[in-house]
Amino acid sequence: METTTIKYGAGGQRKTALLFLGIGIIGLAFVYYSWFMQNDGVIFGRYTSIFMALLGFGAFLKLTIWPKKADAAAMIISQEGISGFTTPIARAIGLVAWDDIQFIHLEKNMLHIILHDPKKYSEKIKNFFVRDTFLKTKEGAIPVSILEIDSTAEELTDILRKYPVRLNR
Repeated sequence: METTTIKYGAGGQRKTALLFLGIGIIGLAFVYYSWFMQNDGVIFGRYTSIFMALLGFGAFLKLTIWPKKADAAAMIISQEGISGFTTPIARAIGLVAWDDIQFIHLEKNMLHIILHDPKKYSEKIKNFFVRDTFLKTKEGAIPVSILEIDSTAEELTDILRKYPVRLNR
């Protein structure tokens, strides 16, 4: 079997940037409402809305001014296993062998790799916060975002069917 390298796509990064722009605008609307319109019983916290606006506009600027290079690998699928580089957890873990994968759940914008033994891969993660998120929040599943790549979920399914893994599709 051949090695398939899936690259970042400009279209996918543009969609993600627009998503964050929307989050920033919604955050700005909440900032305006909580500071100037409503003084008591704020629906959405003032500082949370400021954080949401800054996060949205900051991520939008990062993705429009400094996007990932179109020739950079977002995922590598080979006979040894699968590597993802679109999320901090997937980037920290690196290559996941096919024998260690119990199941792959593929959604429209996300690929979740469910492992037989998550603790084996948690030892690879050096950053405490990323490791804690992997073990507690994600419960040992490796998320790989496919929102920023040009391949669709159907094309990714066709690629993954060539390998010894259970898919939800």
